[in-house]
Parts: sequence; C-alpha cells; structure tokens
Amino acid sequence: MSNWSRFRELNGTVNSQTQEVVNSHFLLKGYPSITITGTQGLAVQAVVVNKQEQEVAYIYTLKDTPLDVGSVWTAKNLHLLITEEITVIKDVNWHKYHCFLCNLEVDGLWGYFIGPEKKHIDLQLHKQVVLTSTQKPLLILAGMPLKFQDKIMIHGRAWVVDEYDALSTPGITYYSLLPTTMSKEVIADHPDTPIFTESYNEPVLETVIDDSHTTAVESAPGIKITVTTEDGYFKSNISNLKIYKHTPTEVIFETPFGIEELIISTKVQNVITERIYHIGY
Repeated sequence: MSNWSRFRELNGTVNSQTQEVVNSHFLLKGYPSITITGTQGLAVQAVVVNKQEQEVAYIYTLKDTPLDVGSVWTAKNLHLLITEEITVIKDVNWHKYHCFLCNLEVDGLWGYFIGPEKKHIDLQLHKQVVLTSTQKPLLILAGMPLKFQDKIMIHGRAWVVDEYDALSTPGITYYSLLPTTMSKEVIADHPDTPIFTESYNEPVLETVIDDSHTTAVESAPGIKITVTTEDGYFKSNISNLKIYKHTPTEVIFETPFGIEELIISTKVQNVITERIYHIGY
C-alpha cells in the first residue's frame, strides 16, 4: 500500500469519527440541550424541540441512549409521551422521537386528551390507527389501563370507552370516548379512583330496540333504547343524555329521569327523522 493510500485511509477514518462527534454535538452543548427524566428516575441528556402553542414535540438522544415508545419523560414542567421513533435515512449518531405534550394525568399515568371542542388529531400522522370515528374525543395513554366500556373521570366530567386501538403502535393505546354519567354515590364512594371498571358500572337496564316508524313513542325512565341511523347522525333535545353506544349505524341511549318528553333525531334513508318519547312514571 502506498503512502498516499495509507494517508487517505487514515484521513477517512478520522473524518468519519469527527463527523460522528459533530453530528451529535448539538445534543451535548446545543442551546435546546436539556436533561430529561423518566418515570423511574432515569436521567438522559437530550434535545427537546417544539413550537410555541403546538401540542407535539421531538426528542433527540444519543445513539447509545434509546428511549421506548410509550415511555413518559419530564423536561422542566413538561411531560412528554413518546409515540413513535422517526427513522432518519442519513447515517447519524442520534435517535429522533415524536411525542405529545401530555395535558392529563390519569391514576398516575400521563396522557394526551383531545376534547370535543378542539380540532381532532390528524390521523394521517398515524395512518395505521383504525378508530372508525374522528368526531369523538380521543385519549392517548401508554400501555392499556382502560378497556371497552370502562368509565373515566376527566376534569370532573365522565366519559366511557367506546373504541380503542392497542395494535397499531405497540406500547400506546388510542381510546375513543363518549360522554356518559356517573352516579354521585359511586363517585363519593371512590373519590380517589378516576377509572371505573365494569364492576362500578350501573346495573344492566331493560333494553328496547325501537324499529318503529311512528313519530311518538310511550316509554319510561331508565330504559335502554336502540335506534338505527345513517352516518352516525344523532341529536337530542337534552345535552346530558346518557349514551351507551354511538356508531355510524346505531345508537343506544337511556331514557332520562325527571323529564316528560324526549326528542330524538336520526337519519333514515338520507332523511332526518324526529321521534318524540313521552316519558311516563
């Protein structure tokens, strides 16, 4: 081997090593460099980047300090839920992760809640997520602490799990929620329990399938009624109606106490149909 060949080989090795140091230098001495802390107290040097008033962020860590999808990390007063590791095509000496800025703590678990009054998450970011409705509140948690029909208290309001997807992203579960009610007795008996499993649920009520075409129906309070609809269209003249299930083709609700008349609107053959339930006692 000639002296020139040896020089090129040596210089290439040095350049490669130098490049590895340079392309990870920002993790150690860059302006956004910070120490993040995991739930087990583990501290990791990282860079956290997010734009003001945006609910997503990116975490960069050194190659020898990978983070798990589904783990939660704290940076100052922020709690970051990692939902994806982003593959960087270029050969770099660091990892890049997508994460949400948690806005909710449930029974010791930090998560991300998208309420009905906010624009829902663009599911194109997670094309594999298969929840059928994008019009429902969405809750993203690590692991799978909830299951179908579990109830959860969020900021003093009760919700019930209508759908969930725990397969698309290992370590992360996406929950689709529906508004519901919780009896004051149950809440009072379990003041420190934000998650209510089936053992806390209300007793199973009589269920009636309403497939009639009449505009007025006699009913009683505390009855589960199933109606069919199209495109998930469903409206009620009361805002706190207890809904057990709401899909694009079917809705199950409970006739309430304390009122004499309930007006329900659904869609039948692309026509909005209104039905009046007279609540007798």
